[in-house]
Amino acid sequence: MRAKLSESMSATATLPPAELSIQAAGSRCADVAASKEQLTVLAVLATVGMLFAGFASAYLVRRQGMDWAREQLPGILVFNTCVLLASSAALEAARAAHRRDRSRNVRHWVAAGALLGLVFLGAQLVAWKQLAAQGVYLPSSAYSSFFFMLTAVHGVHLAGGILALGYLLWRVSRYQRLRRPDGLFDGTVLYWHFVDGVWVFLYLLLLSY
Repeated sequence: MRAKLSESMSATATLPPAELSIQAAGSRCADVAASKEQLTVLAVLATVGMLFAGFASAYLVRRQGMDWAREQLPGILVFNTCVLLASSAALEAARAAHRRDRSRNVRHWVAAGALLGLVFLGAQLVAWKQLAAQGVYLPSSAYSSFFFMLTAVHGVHLAGGILALGYLLWRVSRYQRLRRPDGLFDGTVLYWHFVDGVWVFLYLLLLSY
């Protein structure tokens, strides 16, 4: 082990100054690119967070009305929540594989996360159909209006995350590996966790009030 370390250090020491400068510049460029991508994702998260905070505030104000009546939520929403939590766990496994530079595992876990996201969206449509079968539609009541609006807006943001995961899969498949640090990868996982957390918050809000 010491011999290999010594050989690696000696090889690095014998590199020409120009090559060392190129390597250092490339590393700095990668760090800057990752930082810019992460800042972009944080700006998106701030915007999305304010959007849903506004919806939640309007919901809490509207529920004070005398005509407020909460509908019975479909039982499938419990399954949906579990599926979305499982998708976050899959992306955490993908991030762990990325740290170990195991591109094949990254592909598998990212694909699993995206697939679970699609299952969630499909199950949300089933929940809508179940409410419609009960005669509950968007204009039926103030509560139903908020339910359909909140789940629809959340679904759109989740669909955006699925598209981002699809792009990551394409990158890994084409280049066989992701750079480290990879701001886009880390930012996409962070966005997914955020949207996951938003759904848990919305579900508890709709369930409790």
